[in-house]
Amino acid sequence: MKAMAYLRLMRFDVALIAVFSYLLGVEMSGTLGLRDVWISLLVCFISTNFVYALNAWSDAEIDRINKPRRPIPAGRITRREALRYALALLALACVFPFFVTPSWQMRMLFLMIPLIGILYSLPVFGVRRHSGLAVFLTSLGLLIPAQLGYLMGGGGLGQQSFFLALFMLVVSIVALKDIEDVEGDVRFGADNLFVRFGGRLLWFCRLGLAITFLLAIALPIRPALKAFLYISVAAAVSLTIFARPVEIIYRSIIRASIISGFCLFLFLLCCGP
Repeated sequence: MKAMAYLRLMRFDVALIAVFSYLLGVEMSGTLGLRDVWISLLVCFISTNFVYALNAWSDAEIDRINKPRRPIPAGRITRREALRYALALLALACVFPFFVTPSWQMRMLFLMIPLIGILYSLPVFGVRRHSGLAVFLTSLGLLIPAQLGYLMGGGGLGQQSFFLALFMLVVSIVALKDIEDVEGDVRFGADNLFVRFGGRLLWFCRLGLAITFLLAIALPIRPALKAFLYISVAAAVSLTIFARPVEIIYRSIIRASIISGFCLFLFLLCCGP
């Protein structure tokens, strides 16, 4: 079905991360309700979906090598159709925040998600050619839904220590994303951290994870959130050591992070914030 081809422009794991990150943030504030579920779906299927639809349009030629099963390389939709879809999502992403919050500050935070997608994917900004900046923006985009949920739920500054440690965790993991894209990036001249650093990239990741672990110890973070960080760090380090071939490491860590994040969400839901 054509509709499924459009939806598959966004990866399933990213959709899960967007939804549960937002809901986790709300639950951390202790105010989760049905309205929050609807907002999480808007964030996922409009804002985050736009980011990945635009990226699929921008990286169509690279994806013919790196990810040939994606909808555009596989011929299920055309680049022009993907661009029209992305523009429609962008329009919706710029409108719906005005209906879910009266706060201009919160609206700007909602709009940060499509802005990151534009900065990342449009060649005029050149972010895709600089992996360090690409990792930073990708990590920020993944963290924003959780921060949004927390602030939309009425959370203040009490959990910012957790979000700092979480950002360090996300950066450490996202730095490995280039492992999957070596062939296409090399052919099209895109900057690729794994090509640049080789096996040392895994050690950089482990260093970032070690810093995350130390932040979790040192910062005033609630015990359940500390446990989540400890488990996530341990799982990620173990996968960088034992997961083989190396191309599956990033995807394996993402899956482990989704499972641990979902378990944290269920724990907070059952036991309270």
